Amino acid sequence: MSSLAEKWNYRRYRRFRDDEWLKVLLDSIHGKSKVPMPGFPTPEVQSSFVGQSNEDAINEAWRFYSLMSERWKKEGLRLGQQSHVLDFGCGWGRFARMFLRDVPASHIYCADAWERPLDICRETGVPGEKVRLGAMPPSDLPSARFDIAFAYSVFSHLSPKTHLAWRTELARVVKPGGVVFITTQARWFLDECRRFREHPEQISHQWHRKLAKSFVDYDSAARQYEQGEFLFAADDAPQSDSDERSSDTPGDPIALRSEYYGEAVVPDSYFESQWCQESGFEMIDFIADRSVCEQAIAILRKK
Repeated sequence: MSSLAEKWNYRRYRRFRDDEWLKVLLDSIHGKSKVPMPGFPTPEVQSSFVGQSNEDAINEAWRFYSLMSERWKKEGLRLGQQSHVLDFGCGWGRFARMFLRDVPASHIYCADAWERPLDICRETGVPGEKVRLGAMPPSDLPSARFDIAFAYSVFSHLSPKTHLAWRTELARVVKPGGVVFITTQARWFLDECRRFREHPEQISHQWHRKLAKSFVDYDSAARQYEQGEFLFAADDAPQSDSDERSSDTPGDPIALRSEYYGEAVVPDSYFESQWCQESGFEMIDFIADRSVCEQAIAILRKK
């Protein structure tokens, strides 16, 4: 049951309009918000997870949060005291804090396959339950619990077998009528990989070098995508049990082995066949618009 403090804070957060809530989030970066809010890890830690920090990181996350909010309301969902939200692949918790206005803090679940981000969330006071995931299901997440589940820049890295395994797990934990938001690399990602191959002078990050080696047969990859095939380039960098590599999405060496992890470009027809026909979801929308998000977004509802 929620504590009195949680209930009191929830009532305060609920009063904020969108513009006011964004200001609270931005003010909290430097501890200036007028209501209790989670802290932030160092800019270096933030950037190591998402490539950005502080205002830039929050503003990027806000755009995705706002899209989710608009779409779940359009589907008739009204989050409240009995609702639950799952941040699947929570990182340092930049999204989870945004939901303090929507559901009680204890109804937010932060799940990740690596203990480090969960520790960061605990240390900075990010709300909710912290759930450690394995590289593959099963998980300790409760069944049929979540009204909203989202995975931002997670399925964009999962191998086909890992993608399908976690799809099945999300089908278990999302309640009927719940809405799921999944991002994946879009068709234009193939062009990005080719750009770094053809213009090595533009490479400025270890991840760019990896992309230059991905989907090297551009025409074949583009053709496969148009045919609805799942495209995957495994992360084949050698790892040891003590290796903690720097990448665009840092993680546990077991969770990030090439069997599970790499770069995934997944078309809408794959979601239609593997999520809708096989796992009890219906496709609400598939947004592939770079002006909206740097990744494609599959929006699905549990039947």
